Amino acid sequence: MFASEATAEPAGLPVVRIATGEHEPFTSQLRDDGGLINAIVAAAFLHAGYQAKFDYLPWQRALATTQAGVYHASSYWAYKEQRKLYFLHSEPLVYGGSVLISLKGEPQYTDLDELAGKVVGVVRGYTYNEAFWRRGEQGEYKIEQVNTDLQNFKKLLVGRIDALLIDYSVAQTLIYSQLSAEERAMLQVPRHFVMTASVHLLIGKQIESAQTLLQAFNHGLAIIKSNGEYLAITARYPDVPIAVIE
Repeated sequence: MFASEATAEPAGLPVVRIATGEHEPFTSQLRDDGGLINAIVAAAFLHAGYQAKFDYLPWQRALATTQAGVYHASSYWAYKEQRKLYFLHSEPLVYGGSVLISLKGEPQYTDLDELAGKVVGVVRGYTYNEAFWRRGEQGEYKIEQVNTDLQNFKKLLVGRIDALLIDYSVAQTLIYSQLSAEERAMLQVPRHFVMTASVHLLIGKQIESAQTLLQAFNHGLAIIKSNGEYLAITARYPDVPIAVIE
């Protein structure tokens, strides 16, 4: 079924179907508010007169089904020029940063220049900047892809990769929720971001009135930024080092 237009709930508000995925603390069905980003998205749509309904999928499927028009939108993605062919980008939701995590006793990487000859773990379907991919393709370092960040931590802990590239806040969540004290003690986690990016809601151009929906969302986002609700949401995540958009 294609999401040609927002369908109405019995309560009367039209529903916007959003494809998303697990990426704590930003998006998660395990959190009451859906995570920092999805809470912002839901609040913005509510002030625009819509109810947001999230389906949690593997990230690549979330993007592909939104591109095909199965969903109205996908939350959330870093800006990427190539996606403009199929998607409209919302105004920025937050700015985040990624770090390179390695084992103690090994070099601490704070710049892509330091990765020469190394093996770097990333997650299939995530957005990394063009310079990172280009330098890997040119042979400066080897990039290995897996399906989850946790898989990369396990590979790092047994020495199968030299470093993993991950959002700092996601790393902290996984380290303290999924790894043992012994495993945590093996890691060094710099706070220096090797890349930063604005993140956005993507609205598929396949759906009817995509531009209208984008304008409505951006209007709702502006409202929650001006009335204090945006900052109230981010305040629920005091350990997440993001740059909020005011």
